[in-house]
Amino acid sequence: MSVIIPVRNAAKTLGETLGGLARQDYRGQWEVIVADNGSSDRPGEVVSEWYGRLPGLRLVHADGRPGAAHARNAALAVSEGDLIACCDGDDIPYEAWLGSLVGFARHADGVGGCRDMVSLDRRWRGASRVVGTPERLPSVMEFLPFLPGNNCAIWRSALEAVGGWDEEFLTGEDVDLSWRLQLAGFTLSPVPGAVVAIRPRPTAAAHARQYFRYGLSRPQLYRKYRGSGVPPSSARTAVRIWAWLGAHAYESLRRDTQAQWIRMASLQAGHLVGSWRSGVLYL
Repeated sequence: MSVIIPVRNAAKTLGETLGGLARQDYRGQWEVIVADNGSSDRPGEVVSEWYGRLPGLRLVHADGRPGAAHARNAALAVSEGDLIACCDGDDIPYEAWLGSLVGFARHADGVGGCRDMVSLDRRWRGASRVVGTPERLPSVMEFLPFLPGNNCAIWRSALEAVGGWDEEFLTGEDVDLSWRLQLAGFTLSPVPGAVVAIRPRPTAAAHARQYFRYGLSRPQLYRKYRGSGVPPSSARTAVRIWAWLGAHAYESLRRDTQAQWIRMASLQAGHLVGSWRSGVLYL
C-alpha cells in the first residue's frame, strides 16, 4: 500500500497532512511518498521532521514538468505498493481514511471518498459544501463519475493498464484518469468512511484562480472525450449564467455570496480561455 502526495509550495500545510496520516488507524503495511513538483519553500525540511513517525516516508523530486499528474506519476514509478492512495499536501485525512479505502478497494479497481469542505474553512464557510456522498462519486459535464484526486485509491495494475495520469492536464487530471479507467472496463466505487478535510484557498484571488483552472480543463476534456459520449455545452445555459453574473455583480462584494459568484464567474471565464486553447467550443 502506497500513499502519494504531490506538493508544490505547500510547506506551510504539509506538516498537518503528514500529521493526519500519522493518526491513521490502518494496521497493514504502507508507505508515504511526497512528490515535490518544483517547490521553492523546501518541503524536504518538513518531510525530514516526520522521518520515523510515518512508514516508508520519503521525498522524490518531480520537477520535470508542472502539474500534479507529473508528480503522481513520478511517485508511482518509485512506489512499492499494489494499491496507490492519493491525497494532497494542504488537506487532512480523517483517521479512518486509509483503512476505509483499503477495505472497499477489495471490491473495485478504484475507490474514492468524500471531501469535508467545512472543517478547515473560515473565510468561505457560508459557501462550503461537501463534494461527494457516501452513495455516489461526483461527476462533471454530464458524463461518467470520477475519483477525486485528493481522496482516492487505485490498484497499480489498473493505473499501469491505462498509462497513469495524463501529464497534458494541469488540472482535471483526476477526471481524465477516471474516465479512461471506466472506458477501459475498470470499476470505480464510492467509500463512505474515507473522508479528507479540504483546506480552502486563503483569498478571493486564490479562489478565483482555482476555479478558473477548473474551467480551463473542461474544453480539454471535451475535446478528448466528445467521441466517447461527453455532450456539448449549452450556449443557452452559458448565456443565462453570464446574464445572472452581470445582474448580480454586487454579490461579488458581499461576504455571504462572494464565494459563489467568484466560482461561477471564474469557471465560465476558464471555459472561454480553455476553448481558445483547445480549439473547441465549450461554454
